Order: sequence, then structure tokens, then C-alpha cells
Amino acid sequence: AALVFGNYGVIFLRDYYYISGDSVIICSNYIGSAIDMAYEEGFEEILLCGHAGKLVKLAGGIMNTHSQEADCRMELIAAAAVGAGCNIDVIRKILEQSTTDGAFAIIGDEKLINKTADILTEKIFYHINKRCKAPLSAECLMYLGDGSKKSLSAGAKKLLEDLQNE
Repeated sequence: AALVFGNYGVIFLRDYYYISGDSVIICSNYIGSAIDMAYEEGFEEILLCGHAGKLVKLAGGIMNTHSQEADCRMELIAAAAVGAGCNIDVIRKILEQSTTDGAFAIIGDEKLINKTADILTEKIFYHINKRCKAPLSAECLMYLGDGSKKSLSAGAKKLLEDLQNE
């Protein structure tokens, strides 16, 4: 199954991957609880799919993405951007942004945007799998902006193909 935050995720999976129906579950902000329920229901694999605006919080281990619970999006993007090789002026500008799309636009250089997104995706993958109990495992797909730019965990492509064939 694919877990999404809301209707944008449903539309994204339908429009970009032709995945819809019972394969897509809206879990809102409650990612940790959704992972726990997937385990309890006997799922073995889940794909967490979402816009960076929500998904990036998971790179910090935050399992409830509601804005009243926590918001460290810019700090997490800035840390990943440092790891990707962005300079201090870019980092300062990222920290001044109010949206993740704005933060990624500040990075500018396509290679650095991709590397920053991939660093975040690796962290998201780590934290969601830390929450999973065997035999459940999770992959993630984070998209930026209008959805045309994506970052996938290592096994996400295979899981997407499996979901397309259901």
C-alpha cells in the first residue's frame, strides 16, 4: 500500500504513476500511527509518498507532521544542503524561507537540489524503518514543487511497480 498525507498525494500517485483506489491510503499527519497500524494489519511493505513540505519532517524523526506538533523543515533542509555542498550564504537564505519549495529554489543548482533531496530521503527512510516492526518495511518517495522532481529510497521504484501491477 501507499501512504499519503492527503488528496495531493492521491493525485500525485494517480497522475505520475497511475496508482489509485485501495492501494492508496490517506493517513493525514499521523505517520507513526499509520506505520503502527500497517504492522498490526499485517502489511509487509508500505510506500510513504508525499510532498517535501510534510515529508521532510520525518528526516528529523518527527512522526506527527502537524504544524502544531513540530516544524523544523528549514533546519532539516539546511543541514542536508550543507551535506550536499551548499555554501553558507545559501544556508542562511534557506533558513529565512517559509516554504520547502522556496528553500529548494534558493539552492538553485540542479545537482545540489538533487543531492539535498536524496540526503533527506535517506534520513526519512532511516526513521520510518526504525519505526517499522519486522516483517514490515517501508520505502519513501518525496516530491518537490509540482511533483516533477522526485527523490526515491532505494527500493521505492520496485514497490511503485508492484503497486502499478495490483
